[in-house]
Amino acid sequence: EEAERKAEKCARNAVEEGPLGQVRRKLLQMKSKVNVHAMKVDQLRKRVLQAKDLVEKSLKEARAKAEEARAQAAVMRVIREATTSVQAAEEKVNLFIEAIKQPVAAESADGEDAGETGHETALRARRDEISKELEAAQEAVA
Repeated sequence: EEAERKAEKCARNAVEEGPLGQVRRKLLQMKSKVNVHAMKVDQLRKRVLQAKDLVEKSLKEARAKAEEARAQAAVMRVIREATTSVQAAEEKVNLFIEAIKQPVAAESADGEDAGETGHETALRARRDEISKELEAAQEAVA
């Protein structure tokens, strides 16, 4: 055992004191510098990943806002079209109501009911036309 210990001691002394010892010291100094640079690279990688995540999140939010704006514009367009259709239908109904209020000559000269007059026929045709337009307006709103 004593021989083994002395052999180890000699080997250590040779490495620490000889030309290998000088190289060893330089290598240890370089190793510490390499470790420092490796830590800096790792920190930089982490910062790059954080920045990438932040950019992706910002892009996702921007896309969501753009999609919401497009949807809002589409909704407003549909509302405008529906409002226009409803207003047009209301105007036609009002005209029809005014036409109904006009006096009708329903009796003939002898006092008997003459049946359907031209005015009533026109009103019925106008009513049917307005009903169709109202249905079209309801479909536009739905």
